[in-house]
Amino acid sequence: MSLYFRDLNSRQRANATTSLRIWNEQDGTPREAKALIEAEITESSIENLHYGDGTSLGILQLIASNGTVAQRLDVAYCVRWFLDGAREFRSRAGSAGDLAGWVQRPAAQYLYRYATHEAEADDIIDNIVHVAGPHPPPGEPFPHRPSLEPVPHNFNPAQHDYSELVRASARNHVRGGHYLDSAGRAIRSLR
Repeated sequence: MSLYFRDLNSRQRANATTSLRIWNEQDGTPREAKALIEAEITESSIENLHYGDGTSLGILQLIASNGTVAQRLDVAYCVRWFLDGAREFRSRAGSAGDLAGWVQRPAAQYLYRYATHEAEADDIIDNIVHVAGPHPPPGEPFPHRPSLEPVPHNFNPAQHDYSELVRASARNHVRGGHYLDSAGRAIRSLR
């Protein structure tokens, strides 16, 4: 089952927005954002479920050893739990789907499921995260991460010029997980 932004109900949109807001506050990487949304789609269709297989509950279907019932039903707790786990794998190469599997630790035959939602995760992230505002010139410290704002309903990425996108050096041209153009302005991108 596909779950794109246009398919989300108000609860799912609120859950995804909460998740990405916490990811932003925690200085998560773009791969962690994508892994988080892929895991939420896979585990619960971005719903905060009060049921699951065995003791699994919540948006990430956490089991009893991962927290109390109240914690596992708290979206913010689940997101922080996931991001804490994801940090352990920052230096490990792999896709966002791989990262989701490493954190969630499903049975081996189900590891592939997270990566099957890559396109949906990209779409959801692109429709919730909007990066705007001035950025410091290269070499200057980045004082804070941009806040998350809903993308205007009429936003059309095809109308924006991404030709100046600098991808040559992630260390020098990426600040806070966002690509910068040659003038140091943020270009909304989490891929």
